[in-house]
Amino acid sequence: MTNGKNKDDKEKVTLGQEKFEAPLPLSKEEDQVDLKLAKDFQEEKKKNVVEPDQVLVKKEEKSMAFKKPKKSQMYALLAALVLILVLLSETIRRSMFRAEDSLIFVPKGGVLIPPVGTAMIAAALILFSIASISLFNKRGKLTRQQKGIALLVSILIAFIGFTSYFRYVDFTETKLIDRSIFANRESTYLDVSEVHASTKQEGENNVLYYRYKLKSGREYELKVTEENKDKVKLIDTKIKNADKRSIDNHAIQEMDRLEMYSKDEALKLFILE
Repeated sequence: MTNGKNKDDKEKVTLGQEKFEAPLPLSKEEDQVDLKLAKDFQEEKKKNVVEPDQVLVKKEEKSMAFKKPKKSQMYALLAALVLILVLLSETIRRSMFRAEDSLIFVPKGGVLIPPVGTAMIAAALILFSIASISLFNKRGKLTRQQKGIALLVSILIAFIGFTSYFRYVDFTETKLIDRSIFANRESTYLDVSEVHASTKQEGENNVLYYRYKLKSGREYELKVTEENKDKVKLIDTKIKNADKRSIDNHAIQEMDRLEMYSKDEALKLFILE
């Protein structure tokens, strides 16, 4: 027997765990980095913390805030407004100037009609606004004299557009009103010296027209349609002292087609030349 360990037995080695009572000392550079990270973390945390009062104020400010429309939206709204006024311009004129006892309200011919006048007024207002703003802008490319001319031109265009609303002839029950911006002529039906009925070719159809001539020399032309034929007949009853009347065969046929007058009635009313 031997007191030593058996050679066949394997030596057992137990690995111990090293324990450190205190962390290893850091270098100065590592210590500064850790302090900086900790400081940044605390600042970021403070930024993310929101007090309840602040949350309520922000929500209230957001609900009460008014968003300004974009320039494109403003331009589109302005263009739509101008378009509506252009389309309603003739209706606006009739509501403003048509007499209470009006029978037939006739706009005068020519290019200067209320839709064109409304467009001119809108363009003049835009030009006036631009010229007024640039007048006080010293950095503009235009001279002060040119800006003043632009203002005068815008006023002139607006005035011309405004005159388009005063160009009309109103056949009322008792008189004939010829209106313009500078004159308002009124004549009774007794002042009508000549009445002529004839037709004009418009497309494929013949259209009946009356032409009235006053003693003063002024002449007025009236288109006869299904809508106003009865009112034209009423005017015929008021014109009894005309020195001269004339009608052609096409006009007689058109009167008959419109069921305005029969052929015999038309011949009795008008004197053939």
